[in-house]
Amino acid sequence: MTEVNFNTKIARQKGKHLSKEECETRNALLKQGYSYRKIAKYIGIFPKQL
Repeated sequence: MTEVNFNTKIARQKGKHLSKEECETRNALLKQGYSYRKIAKYIGIFPKQL
């Protein structure tokens, strides 16, 4: 599994749907075996928003 730097967050507006880039990031990280919690931390949202 490739290591992802979780200190880098994607800029996004609060309360909005995931952008196309965020969806692509989520899908790529899911395929690599990352948990929803780690993906949410990387994107900068709560896990329930995924």
